[in-house]
Amino acid sequence: MEFEYITNNECIALIKKNAVKATKDAAFSECLYFSPDVINFSMGALNAGFHIVCDTVAIKSSLHRMPMAKLGIIAHCFADDKDVLKRSGGDVSRRAVLAVERAAALHRPLIFAIGNMPESLTRINEMTAARLLFPKLVIAAPVGYSEAVESKEKLVSLGVPCIVSLGMKGGSDAAAAICNTLLDLAAPSRLNG
Repeated sequence: MEFEYITNNECIALIKKNAVKATKDAAFSECLYFSPDVINFSMGALNAGFHIVCDTVAIKSSLHRMPMAKLGIIAHCFADDKDVLKRSGGDVSRRAVLAVERAAALHRPLIFAIGNMPESLTRINEMTAARLLFPKLVIAAPVGYSEAVESKEKLVSLGVPCIVSLGMKGGSDAAAAICNTLLDLAAPSRLNG
């Protein structure tokens, strides 16, 4: 299955199917928002080898290594960076913010996969609005109540290419499933092999 022969709607259907499988929630696909032309933006970003920044080690360790290697993609989780851990003083919210700032310090095009820490997404939104960060794609699925819901809605309003689980649903499994589906589509040999 080569990407160029798959329509955007087929890609979206596959992303929804895999997210439902990962979350074990048949209704999960109903909460997924896809920004205009996000599939094309995603394929461009992945084929350009942009780094993926994850908010949890669970997402980073779940990413499919074969397509990442083929595409020259490196994944990061700065929430476990020694400097971030030290500067956060054990405060999980502060750690999430510092991890995004550490990612921005790479000064390179980035893809974000957020599945657990709404504070990370809030900081991505703040830095994007202030033109301090220019994410090429954001997969936003932090689970939770007010801050998670509001941060996802804010991301959509910024016009950043994104795939978002609107409302309270989400999680690292959902973010990883979405990211892996995109990786597999961008490096189709994994689907054929």
